[in-house]
Amino acid sequence: TDLFPLKNSELDGTLYHLFNVQEIEFHNLKKKTPLYITPYITGNIFSNSVLNSTGNAYVKENKIFEGKNYLKQSALDKILSNVGVDVKYRLNNSTTLDFTLNTDFAQAEADDRIINLTRYSISLPEKRPFFLENKDFFSASAFQHQIFYSRKIGIHNGYSVPIIAGVRLTGNSNNFQYGIMNIQTKRMDDLNLEAQNFSVVRLVKYFSENNSYIGGIFTNKKSTESFSYNRVAGFDGKYFFNDEIATNFFVSKSFNNNSENLQSNSFGIALAKYQKNGYILNYRYRDYQKNYDPETGFLERPNSKRLTINNGYAVSFTDNSIFSVMNFGHYHVNFWISDTDQPEYGRDNLYLNSRLKNGTSLSAYLPVFERDHLYNPWKFSDNITIPPGKYEFTTYEIYYNSGTGNKISFELDPIFGGFYGGSQYIILSSLNVIFNQRFNTEFGFSYHNFSFPETYSEINNAHEVVTLYSARLNYSFSSKVSLRAFVQYDNLSKSIGSNFRFRFNPIEGTDLYVVYNQNINTDRRRFTPRKPLIESQGLIIKFSRTLIF
Repeated sequence: TDLFPLKNSELDGTLYHLFNVQEIEFHNLKKKTPLYITPYITGNIFSNSVLNSTGNAYVKENKIFEGKNYLKQSALDKILSNVGVDVKYRLNNSTTLDFTLNTDFAQAEADDRIINLTRYSISLPEKRPFFLENKDFFSASAFQHQIFYSRKIGIHNGYSVPIIAGVRLTGNSNNFQYGIMNIQTKRMDDLNLEAQNFSVVRLVKYFSENNSYIGGIFTNKKSTESFSYNRVAGFDGKYFFNDEIATNFFVSKSFNNNSENLQSNSFGIALAKYQKNGYILNYRYRDYQKNYDPETGFLERPNSKRLTINNGYAVSFTDNSIFSVMNFGHYHVNFWISDTDQPEYGRDNLYLNSRLKNGTSLSAYLPVFERDHLYNPWKFSDNITIPPGKYEFTTYEIYYNSGTGNKISFELDPIFGGFYGGSQYIILSSLNVIFNQRFNTEFGFSYHNFSFPETYSEINNAHEVVTLYSARLNYSFSSKVSLRAFVQYDNLSKSIGSNFRFRFNPIEGTDLYVVYNQNINTDRRRFTPRKPLIESQGLIIKFSRTLIF
């Protein structure tokens, strides 16, 4: 079992680090249903560089103890805005009630910068503690979507939106698992955003011992001033025929009060066969109709149909001193525009995946045949626009992972080949180093190099290079004191973003966080007026204490 407080609480994937684990025994335990109340208080100082009224220079705008405009009286508003409370109560052995008031996520790590070189939206991982609990259960994620995506709450176009209060009830009984959550956010005049209420209800019934289930989900997003709403109701399920063959499905519909709610359905079905030795398959089909719009969820490709066919063969090695598992096969995917049935994107490739006895993984996707229909111009970057047309190209990819069990581990994923009438060369890589029980680091580097025909660019420069660097450093002075740093740089924004978090955990349930965030401009001279060196910075102090009754 993991020990708390952990010897090193800042490691990602603590379960994989044996120095955080120790065998323990419990004797003469007594049944209790404790009430946990965790009040918190924060203090903060923010500084942002903004253009002056004439637009010819940058000036600093400072805020001390930032308020959330709960009250008109400034001093009282600052006090109220920087205190809050979380409550957890076990109603019985299987049911938990959580309540949060004026929720604060100052201790959460900054988001990873993502280089999105596609025409479609991407989902960022949830890092806020309140939403991480039961995340997978509420999301009802399947077929590359999430019907409930918690990052739609409290975040709007990259800006933080105050969460006034939230309540969550989760539990299980007689092979039923259930959950209800409701969150209220505040009106934001500067973002032209109404106060909103978010709700999700999830119920799952499990059958037999092989985790077959059928479930239902309902989400509701309601603006509390205009009374506009978006609702989604759906069912999903999975049935295991045996230990190797399973099928699953989903069906859902979205509703809006400002539309006719026609062509607002979605559905999907899949069949999969997995085994250690022998034939494997994964067949999936899903359809998001034109007006299917789960505003509290996430869809990578709205208004699309997708067919996936994967046929392969798996081999496991018991007596081999080198290989552990190997599988190979063929992968096929096709997308169509849902309301017109026009072809969109397709891909075919052969693959070979292998895992060695020492934990090393090696995969090859050779070759990858891609085809894409662009019905409108694609603004790929500030300088490059890919014209409409049908594009066919071939790429190659090899993925290597040295394994996570070593003190030094790394990943390397090169991709190269054609790309929409041009060429691409991509390197994705990461390096993890565990120096000792106290200190570990993680470095990431991605390099994207694209070349296109000169006609794609109005300035006769159809070459694009995009790079992203990141570094995480975690140091534990003891089981009570730790420091974590996260630094990122990309050549698109030409800025360095840093997030430093100091944690003091003298006893379990008591935490002091000191968080410093900063954004530095590295390319200032080409702007008029010249950008400031430090674009923004903030210092946040948060103290919380858990009381048990």
